[in-house]
Amino acid sequence: MPFISAFAVNAQCVFVSITGPRCASDGNLVATFSRSPFIVEWKFGNTVAQKQTASWTNYAIPVVSGTYNSAPTTNRITGSAGVWVDNAGEIYVSDTVNQRIVAFSKAFPDGRTIAGGNGNGNGNNQLSRPAGLCMDAFGNLFVVDGNNNRVLRFAPGSTVGFPIAGGNGNGSAANQLSNPRDVWVDANGFVYVADAGNHRIQKWAQGATSGQTIAGGFQGSDSASLNSPQGVFVDQQFNVYVADSGNHRIQKYTPNNFYGKTVAGGNGKGAYAVQLDKPVDVWVDAVGEIYVLDAGNSRVQKWTANSLYVT
Repeated sequence: MPFISAFAVNAQCVFVSITGPRCASDGNLVATFSRSPFIVEWKFGNTVAQKQTASWTNYAIPVVSGTYNSAPTTNRITGSAGVWVDNAGEIYVSDTVNQRIVAFSKAFPDGRTIAGGNGNGNGNNQLSRPAGLCMDAFGNLFVVDGNNNRVLRFAPGSTVGFPIAGGNGNGSAANQLSNPRDVWVDANGFVYVADAGNHRIQKWAQGATSGQTIAGGFQGSDSASLNSPQGVFVDQQFNVYVADSGNHRIQKYTPNNFYGKTVAGGNGKGAYAVQLDKPVDVWVDAVGEIYVLDAGNSRVQKWTANSLYVT
């Protein structure tokens, strides 16, 4: 097999040399590459064995669902603040500006509206700037209905939501939310809401008329406070992870502990590997690796469990 080496001369040009046989019967050959036109020349000693013009194919990162467009067709997404992928690979996207949730799958590659899409409003078949999404083990879809300060639950196949949390106006009472941003449902069916405007995480039992503050409730940067939390995740041990956006960190709360531990960031706002800038979501895999959507730095950071340094 030929040995290929390459080195960058500048951001637009790479010189390549190839040494080795083209085929099993060949001896050792050397190939050189030149630009304009793109020519590859194979030499055996001083003899040109083959000369050919190279062709190039450009590849882009594929768009798996939707593109930006102001026209509200199902294959056009305008400003998404939430995404979920179910066990069958169907992708659910909060189409925030168009007040709806769109699902993409092999059967519906151009998308289908499964919630909202009936104008900006507060009816149970309407949404107003939807944000975070989550699905439980039974296929119920939970949607943060941002401007209505509530969370709606949509049963499989239903386009009418059922209020699960909030929906009693913008406020800080136990039955209210203020600018909710994300939602998570644990294995026991409890609903966790990143209640950004109140700097807290609220836990709701489904069917309850009010929620319980399990983290934050005070704007600040100490271990008992949060600052505009944007994302929430709960693992199988019921540890709660919070994207504490205003403090540029990820906080972990063990069960029944009101004091959080910083597990990512917390070293000030910045772009270094040990820093975050306005994180908006967090996910933890089965081995404890922490993935952070670091919005201010336009990147996704992976943090090793029990380490304050990114890998």
